[in-house]
Amino acid sequence: MYKRILGLSVVLLSGCSTLSSNNDFSDVINEVEKKSTYVSIEAKSINPIENKGVGSNAMRNTSQLTANYATTSRAIPESYIAVELSYFKVNYAYDSVSFNGTDTKVTAYSPPTESCTEHCTSTQYFTFPIDNEDISLSAKNGLTYDVHATNNTSKLSFTIPA
Repeated sequence: MYKRILGLSVVLLSGCSTLSSNNDFSDVINEVEKKSTYVSIEAKSINPIENKGVGSNAMRNTSQLTANYATTSRAIPESYIAVELSYFKVNYAYDSVSFNGTDTKVTAYSPPTESCTEHCTSTQYFTFPIDNEDISLSAKNGLTYDVHATNNTSKLSFTIPA
């Protein structure tokens, strides 16, 4: 009987040690803001993995998720992903994103920039909406989104690991 109690205690204590009250998620959460009708959770920026695409390749992609959760029954802002996408300058811009089979127009949050040294690069700053259910699923399966240029002249695919 004593051995069973000791074995059960070891299992329970090891399980409790993984749920430490000292876990603060500081490696993934940048900021948590409490608003009057919702809570906004801003993740730290991440550089997603670039998958095989059509057209040009990205030089840099920095993505940041902001999830908004209601605390009342009133309407709240959509959750979204903000993207800073740099690529070699071409004669088109990326204007839509496909995620889970749905195409969505991107919304610029800053004007695009260009810089030239040896080669010219363009950087676009945009957001696209994401459902909170998709955020929950991405914690288990990861999140893949595709960025498209007008008339599908170029398509870039990115994955944020789970």
